[in-house]
Amino acid sequence: MALAHYNLGYVLSHAHREQQAIASYKQALTLKPEYAEAHHNLAVLYLQRGQRSLALEQYHLLQSIDYELSQKLFAIIFQDKILNVKDQGRE
Repeated sequence: MALAHYNLGYVLSHAHREQQAIASYKQALTLKPEYAEAHHNLAVLYLQRGQRSLALEQYHLLQSIDYELSQKLFAIIFQDKILNVKDQGRE
C-alpha cells in the first residue's frame, strides 16, 4: 500500500499538484517509515516550495535509512542554497 501512495505522489508532483503530492508521500511514510525514496522526493518538494527546514528534516531522517541517497539529497539542498545566494547577488 505504501508503494501506491508513493506512486500517486510521484504522479501528482509531475502534474504540479505539490500539496497533494506531499500528502501522498506522507501517507506512504506513515505506512513505511523507512521508505527512502519517499523521504527524498518529499524533501525535493519542500525545497521547491521554499520550505528548507522541512527538507532538512527529511535529509536527517534519510541519513540513517539510505546514506547514499541522503548524500544526493544533500547535493540538491546545497545547490539550491548556492543558487539562492547567486540570485540574491544579482538584485
